[in-house]
Amino acid sequence: MDVKIVFSDLDDTLLTTDKHLAPETRRALRALGVRGIEFVPCSGRALSGISQDILGLEACHYAVCSNGAAVVKISDGQALHRSSLGFERTSRLYEMLKGFRITFDCFIDGVVYAQKDRFAYLDEIDLPPNTRYITKLTRTVIDRSIPEFLQRKQEEHGNLERLTMYYHDDQERDAILTAVELDPTLIWTSSVPHDIEVMDRNAGKDNGLKWLCGYLNIPITSSVAFGDGLNDANMLKAAGLGVAVANAVRETKRSADKVVATNDDLGVAQTLQELLKD
Repeated sequence: MDVKIVFSDLDDTLLTTDKHLAPETRRALRALGVRGIEFVPCSGRALSGISQDILGLEACHYAVCSNGAAVVKISDGQALHRSSLGFERTSRLYEMLKGFRITFDCFIDGVVYAQKDRFAYLDEIDLPPNTRYITKLTRTVIDRSIPEFLQRKQEEHGNLERLTMYYHDDQERDAILTAVELDPTLIWTSSVPHDIEVMDRNAGKDNGLKWLCGYLNIPITSSVAFGDGLNDANMLKAAGLGVAVANAVRETKRSADKVVATNDDLGVAQTLQELLKD
């Protein structure tokens, strides 16, 4: 395969379960730079949540952030392409869901904002410890109410990329999905237990992959994508070669062309080494 660009999810795909970039994986990514192959982190995280260990790699010039809501140029942090959720639809969802004990995390211009009282729910929700840690680490906590905050950011001409809501139980989950599915301009996905991620229907990691390949004039057939979560499934379908790690959810494995070793067994690094031998 003539590989020219590699897209990879981060959490539980490229990174180990304890959120580290293993030395073997780092070496494989550096080898991409030596070959002139682009490496694109393709994450549900906002740009501010992606480590400089990754963004600083020689092969890394672009990032697909917020589940494809923004394609960003690393050198200046500017979004080259957006498919934003926006303030109007976000405010409407909040009004429908404000009575539930859920988080309401807003991804705006590469930063994730969490309202203080709702941020505290993260300590109650049944999350894997490493997921809870990285979620809390990548949030900027605000004191004001969500309606006040959204109004201020809208007046500042901010760009609201997407929304994440963490929930306690099935009742809260069903309420979120009902509210989202009332609006056909929205889509939802999930990347970790107890979260719903809401985006514009034109977002998605698959669309970020397609747009960036077109922008760089790289055939999609020369692209490789790695993932594990539900939010990676369509990206693996879209890529020239879609690769799921063995710890991926069932739907993502079904969407892949091949399944490799788990993230902790360095499936991405091993696959890149094999591809670079060709």
